[in-house]
Amino acid sequence: MRLHRPHDVFPADSHRLRHEQRIPIAVPPAAVGKAAAHAVSAAALAFLFAVSLPFAAQAQTRTGPLFPRLGAYPIGDPHNYDSGTFRDLALKHHVVIVGQWPGWQWGHSMTMAAVMNDIKTRSTVGTKMFLYVNNSDVADPQTPLDPYYPVWQKLNAEHWWLYQSGTIGVPVRSTFGANYGVANTTNFTPPDTLGKNWIRWKADFDYGFNVMGDPNDAPNSIVDGFYMDNVFWTPRNQGDWNRDFTTDCNKPNTFQPCNDVEARWMRDGYRSYFDYIRSIWRPGTPGAGGLQVGNIADWGDPLAVLDVLDQQLDGGVMEGMIGETWSVETRLGFDAMMQWYRKMIDATRAPKLVIFGHDRWASGNYQDMRYGLASTLMDDAYYYINLPGVDGNTSYDPSQLQWFDEFDFSLGYPIQPRQEAQWSQGVWRRDFDNGIVLVNPKGNGQQTVDLGGTFRKLSGTQDPVTNNGAIVTSVTLAERDGIVLSR
Repeated sequence: MRLHRPHDVFPADSHRLRHEQRIPIAVPPAAVGKAAAHAVSAAALAFLFAVSLPFAAQAQTRTGPLFPRLGAYPIGDPHNYDSGTFRDLALKHHVVIVGQWPGWQWGHSMTMAAVMNDIKTRSTVGTKMFLYVNNSDVADPQTPLDPYYPVWQKLNAEHWWLYQSGTIGVPVRSTFGANYGVANTTNFTPPDTLGKNWIRWKADFDYGFNVMGDPNDAPNSIVDGFYMDNVFWTPRNQGDWNRDFTTDCNKPNTFQPCNDVEARWMRDGYRSYFDYIRSIWRPGTPGAGGLQVGNIADWGDPLAVLDVLDQQLDGGVMEGMIGETWSVETRLGFDAMMQWYRKMIDATRAPKLVIFGHDRWASGNYQDMRYGLASTLMDDAYYYINLPGVDGNTSYDPSQLQWFDEFDFSLGYPIQPRQEAQWSQGVWRRDFDNGIVLVNPKGNGQQTVDLGGTFRKLSGTQDPVTNNGAIVTSVTLAERDGIVLSR
């Protein structure tokens, strides 16, 4: 039998954003009256509070994993998570998102629970692991033997698809492709005979085979939570979202066609999903914690209204921050990318397990890797870099998980809050316990900067010209380059 893989059934569509446009204070002498003394004391307290604010912000970043923080999002083919090579690299990452389908274990040498148990048991960095789920895009099955055939069948029986008008007809086609239908992810879908609408039924289905287990899937008490794809702030499809026999989302912008009211319907639906999944995946139930993360790739848009989704996710993936034709950095530049970065990470709640995605890395281009890593390190996200597939598109291939010399150097914790502006000559800098990180943005030209102290280049084998162990007081960076230096 042919099993559809998650990338076939619920792919992480690497093209989804292609068309897109987070003094010292003198103490008064004893002769000063009580009122004056109290005034000065108040001033002193106000001063101490004010100067303590930067340190309070800094202290918030001195918890959790040390830096650099690394994430992995290998949800694509060949889904060979039982590979020893994959597991040996995955255990070095702090956040790992993988994907399986019902019955995945029968084509592999380990169950998903065994894979996760091996990785988490051997990890020295506290690796957290998530499973990919998707509520919005469902492939047309080829046969009744396809693992997600029951999902497609249920959508048909309950008329939970998104239709152009009303509740019958051909489901709206997905941006994933013509062989995918769009499920209605709002709260407008009616309940079935057991009182479950699409949102709750699908959550039960995913939790059932991924966590509780069934005849084809071993129980998994190791997984930390789900990664929900496509948690966008506004829909990408026209259709009758509120099922009133009128097509919604008719704005000229076909990529984001919905008005504010229509966009809120989908956000309300995802808020309902997160509330429900947490109600069944709570402390004391199987699973290591029920953390919930999602695809937040468009949350950084200046137009994005997050309202009911703000502070609901424990993290997310900022897909394609660098490397795609649709990447913000490609279209709008470095400063815009960093503004999106800040808006997205700020919209998640602690522990803020947010992955910074760097796509289509050309093997051997270490300057490009350093640029992505250093950009990530200006804030607190987890860096993930991936190679393109044979077709040139982003592959998210587990067998292509990368490791670099810079990953082996522990920066410790930042001694500065996140950086929001250039430090010198257009170059950004952030200081850490054990070193410093510099990044020279796109469009800034080559820059030579004085470091204001003595530092040492890393000693590496991948790019020994750059990482040559030299002691330096200044460095020269090309544009779109970065560097990690030790103290």
